[in-house]
Amino acid sequence: MLIDEAAFNNMTDALVEQGIIQKFEQENGKITGKMMITAGELPEGSEIELDPNREAYVFNGSFDFYDSSVGVVLYLDPMEPVGNIWITPQVEDAEPPAKVWIKFFFKTLITSIEDDGTFGLPICSYVNDTADFTAVPARPS
Repeated sequence: MLIDEAAFNNMTDALVEQGIIQKFEQENGKITGKMMITAGELPEGSEIELDPNREAYVFNGSFDFYDSSVGVVLYLDPMEPVGNIWITPQVEDAEPPAKVWIKFFFKTLITSIEDDGTFGLPICSYVNDTADFTAVPARPS
C-alpha cells in the first residue's frame, strides 16, 4: 500500500490536469501499478550507524501492489548508501517486494536526486508491463 495515498493522488490529479497520464496511457497502455518515494525514518532497532559529520536522508518506497515498504539511508554529498536496504511489512504476513521492484525503487530514487543533492518529494512512479514514468515535484531552491 502507498505510504501517503493522499499525496500520491494530489500528484496524479495534477498530471491528469496536464494531460500527462492520458498521453502515457495512449502511448503505452493502462497504468497497472504505482510506487511512491517519501522521506522516512530509520526503523526501530536499526543497527545503521550514521556519521555525525554528514547529513543522512532516509527514504521509503511503497507500492500499491505490495503491503511492504522498502527503506534506505543515503548521504548525498557525495551520494553514498549507508547500510543495507530494509523491508518493512505494512500489515501482518505481508509479502516483501520482489527484487526487481527493490531495484526499481533504488534506481528511481538515485535518478530523481540532482547532482547537487537536491530532490523533491513525493516521487511518484506509474508503471505497466511495458513502460513507466516518474513524476518529481519541483525541488526546493
